[in-house]
Amino acid sequence: MITFITNVAAQFTAKSLIAIAVATGCGVVIGLIYYTVLGKAWQHAASMTREAARAGRSLSTYLIAGVCYAVLALTLFGVTWHVSLGEVTLRASLIAAGFAWFGFIASTMMANHRFQGRSLSLTLINAGHWLLVIFAQGVVIGLLA
Repeated sequence: MITFITNVAAQFTAKSLIAIAVATGCGVVIGLIYYTVLGKAWQHAASMTREAARAGRSLSTYLIAGVCYAVLALTLFGVTWHVSLGEVTLRASLIAAGFAWFGFIASTMMANHRFQGRSLSLTLINAGHWLLVIFAQGVVIGLLA
């Protein structure tokens, strides 16, 4: 048990924490730009009025989103670190990002949206956002960690 705790703690160096912070920031910026550009298409695909979309833009919503981007970056770093046996590289990080996006993000989003009766365009818009975010975070983690 002590060895496990020591190994987990060893992965969080100042360098890796900076990489996770920068990756989090990249996710936030990508989200802001992506949904600014595709905002109207997203509203239409989500069957949401402009007023309803505006009502969802509270400080708490943005804070929760920021925490979620941080969790994604932290998890991606952890998965990359573990599957690459502590040797975080750009290649390992991008492979981990690809598997995570396809196996966890896109697949669960597709299933959830189908059961919720959501449009395929909403799924594609949202999945595209997360694809960009996780690969950008993978690049940052792979280069900085």
